[in-house]
Amino acid sequence: MADRLERASESAAFEAEECRRAGDWPGVAAARERARSAARAAALLRGGPAGVRRVFHQAEAA
Repeated sequence: MADRLERASESAAFEAEECRRAGDWPGVAAARERARSAARAAALLRGGPAGVRRVFHQAEAA
C-alpha cells in the first residue's frame, strides 16, 4: 500500500508540473496537496506506530 501511495504522490507531482506549464495555478495547488498528502500517508504506513510522531513533526516543520 505504501508503494501505491508513493506512486500516487509521484503522479500528482508530475500533474502539478503539467498544470504549472499550462498556467493552471489552482490545479498546481491541488496537485501539490495531493502529492504531499500521499507522500505523508506512505511515510506513516512505513513508519508504523513508532514512526508516526516523527512524520507529524516533519510535517509541522515544513
